[in-house]
Amino acid sequence: MPPYKPAKHATMLPNGRSATGATKAENWFSKIKIYDHVLIPAWRHLTKNATDILIICIAKQGRAAAYQEKFGGRPVFQFTVSEGTKLLSISRTTFCRAIKELHDVGFIELVCPGGILNGRGCAADYSISKAWRTWQPPPPDTSNITKARAARKRK
Repeated sequence: MPPYKPAKHATMLPNGRSATGATKAENWFSKIKIYDHVLIPAWRHLTKNATDILIICIAKQGRAAAYQEKFGGRPVFQFTVSEGTKLLSISRTTFCRAIKELHDVGFIELVCPGGILNGRGCAADYSISKAWRTWQPPPPDTSNITKARAARKRK
């Protein structure tokens, strides 16, 4: 009798996710056009964590496009908090803050929100947006400078 071979689905966790973890990022390829991103004020306004996450999002979108995961529009990809924190070695709050920052500036858009579905975790679906091209940084707040200058004149 041949040796027992476990079923392929035996490595699944009770929540339906794979026990092997996230795919390795070193096998991904991302084509980033420098003049499209880096020279724009929206990119320079981002934090370092947000730019790192955005590069991974661009690679994930390229991978989704290669595998035809479009679902009727632009390629859609999933990026979970646990995957991002493990990949970049950052905290959950830092990851969530960077994703919110990317969404506010217009680099990514939320296609379908994640949450809990029938007792299982459901990852959010994102796509790369082009709203960042028209985004302008907020004007600098100089109220504290004018207060300091007024106080200096009073002395």
